[in-house]
Amino acid sequence: KFIKGGDVERIYQARENLFKNLETPPSLINLARLVGLNDYKLKQGFQQVFGTTVFGCLQQQRLEKAKLLLQDSSQRYQILIMNKKINSTVINDPKIKQVLQRLHKEANNQTPSLILHYLPKIPGLITGKGIKWDKTKTDFYKDKYIPIEPDQGNFLYLLARSINAKNIVEFGTSFGISTIYLAATVRDNGGGTVIGTEIIPEKVIQARQNIAEAGLENYVDIRQGDARETLQNINQEVDMLLVDGWVDLALDILKLVDPFIRKGGIVISDNVGTFKEDLRSYVEYLQDPKNGYCSTTLNLKGGTEFAVKIDVS
Repeated sequence: KFIKGGDVERIYQARENLFKNLETPPSLINLARLVGLNDYKLKQGFQQVFGTTVFGCLQQQRLEKAKLLLQDSSQRYQILIMNKKINSTVINDPKIKQVLQRLHKEANNQTPSLILHYLPKIPGLITGKGIKWDKTKTDFYKDKYIPIEPDQGNFLYLLARSINAKNIVEFGTSFGISTIYLAATVRDNGGGTVIGTEIIPEKVIQARQNIAEAGLENYVDIRQGDARETLQNINQEVDMLLVDGWVDLALDILKLVDPFIRKGGIVISDNVGTFKEDLRSYVEYLQDPKNGYCSTTLNLKGGTEFAVKIDVS
């Protein structure tokens, strides 16, 4: 049974309404009411006019938007590299600047492979659900930087300087980009130690080389292995904790380090927007006042959690 001409116009109106509300689309029944149709006629109309279901039409548009976002992101990264904006660090040390510029450029060069890897997962980001962390596919990340961005690095450096941080713990060292920002802070604050953690041996070797090239090896202690074991013996007051490692271990690491974090100490957590569902319990823990923190999500790199320890009782 073919739908009437007036109903066809309503079907197009319904699709337009869907496209305007990709992140929070109305239910099928509410969408039908909005355009003056019943849900049966709406479903039938979408099949006849667009050759797909209402949900299928929604998903297709989300994917199209995702592709455009990825293309734009890739272009912006290339422009970033060409203009050398990655050199705009607040750290006034030529040696450190040179190393950070090289590392950020190498990380940006991995953008195409990351785009291909994340393409099927982009609809989750658009709908606000984030990307599901897959523990069975961690081999993909063995040679990937996926570091903090320069703006985040500058933020970390200035933040740690402002609280005179001397003892910092980092969960997820990778190739050492964030470690360099933190170690520069410790050095410029008069001395101290950044305890880094990394489970992949090849990354540990390269990170140590990068840190030494920046002239900061005396301020860093990278502990190789499972952070749940290597962070058992911190035995010192912690001024700052950076959480940027395996998503499924984030809350375990926070609870492990928490007893050592001083009042006024800071916890910075990357990727809380990207892995929204998997980090939900972690963010809820930090944002629950009974756990001793005052915390909020900042719009840095799609979601950076910023927490201050306000209660050590």
